[in-house]
Amino acid sequence: MSRFTTLRTAALTFAGTTLLLLSNPVFAQETPQITPEQAQMLKELKKSFRQSMGRDPTADEQQRLLTAMGNAQIQLLGAMAGLKSAQFDRSPAGQPNPMPTPVSAPSPAAVPSTANTPSNGTLLALMRSTNADGSFAIFERKSDGFSINGQPFIDPDGKILDFGADAATGLVTYLVDDGAGAALVKLYNAKAKGQPVLAGRLRANGSRSTFEGVDGQTAGGETIVPMSRGLLVTRDESIVLVDWETGVSAKSLPEGFHAAAYQNGDVAGTRNILLERTRNPSPLGGYGSLKELFGKSDASDYAFYNLDTGNLVSLQFTRGKNEATFDTPAGRITRESIREEDGRPNYSHYYWSINWTNSKHGPLAVAIEKGLQDLNLIDLQTGTKHNVVHRGAGIQRFELVQLSDGDFEIRGGWSFKDHPIRASEVLAGEKIQ
Repeated sequence: MSRFTTLRTAALTFAGTTLLLLSNPVFAQETPQITPEQAQMLKELKKSFRQSMGRDPTADEQQRLLTAMGNAQIQLLGAMAGLKSAQFDRSPAGQPNPMPTPVSAPSPAAVPSTANTPSNGTLLALMRSTNADGSFAIFERKSDGFSINGQPFIDPDGKILDFGADAATGLVTYLVDDGAGAALVKLYNAKAKGQPVLAGRLRANGSRSTFEGVDGQTAGGETIVPMSRGLLVTRDESIVLVDWETGVSAKSLPEGFHAAAYQNGDVAGTRNILLERTRNPSPLGGYGSLKELFGKSDASDYAFYNLDTGNLVSLQFTRGKNEATFDTPAGRITRESIREEDGRPNYSHYYWSINWTNSKHGPLAVAIEKGLQDLNLIDLQTGTKHNVVHRGAGIQRFELVQLSDGDFEIRGGWSFKDHPIRASEVLAGEKIQ
């Protein structure tokens, strides 16, 4: 019997026993005194009852359960309640996959162990073990997942499809293709260097993606993007935030905007999400006008939205050619993609032109603006923009490289060369010459 089958059987047995005891009037006796530990177990039992019956147990039902089970039985059922890790199948087709994921041979020193199935308590313990000690973890995206401080991080359960990380806390949430049509959602603390914790699973049904956590919490929408502290679930005019510590919450978005499907930044650490303006595409291929193409317009299709304050920071960046063309058995097709058919980045996609991260200077963003002529560093707390470089011939690309001291390097790319400068230098008034 597989590990997930065993856990599912235990959970079903627990739920059935609880409901049977609560429905039997023979146990209606005087409520016994309970210890704080038993009170916690009762809380877990009430939660399971709510999930099964759709309501809270009455005071009489709680009394029957306590009288029937006693101290030892309550502790046993409470422990079983912590094993709610039933298998939630999910095809990862609805999840944006920013990088191709070829299989790489894992290094034994880099392979985390997930032999033990965690309870929600284990997930909370990992969240609360974060330490803002001033050090920063360096996460770098790789073709088979990511590296931490230069060391490859490879999960034994399958290929890592995507991840969201916060350099300041060391927390990273990542998605794993388990090879059986499911996507596992795991949390890891790069500073604690313990073991990753299973948070739940993803599944897709048509255009809808759904998350179901080990604690029974669920959320669904169009796309699901991993964040350092949880998941971002996007919808037409709203988002759902799944936080491993505080739970699930829904939030409406400013009128005229929706969440961008591709988030190339740290949403949880910076508390900022990238929004895309909801409007019909321009007849000029998305640029709107020649003014926009040559940086003579203030038009904007994208903005940063602060999840706590509601502040908007507009970007002078309009839609480019977000699509790429691919050969398929049915012929050549054009679809939105951050990569070209040969795997090279599709630099006309907004994903490569807008990035943001947590740093020792606070939440900062880097973006190409004004018709590709300006590369700017943006303070997401104040909205202040610091020009990194202005180039009339255009900026082809840039790369943001995290540094161990909490600073980061901006590498502007043009004329077949990289032109580096530190964020701290830009904040001090320097520019790339």
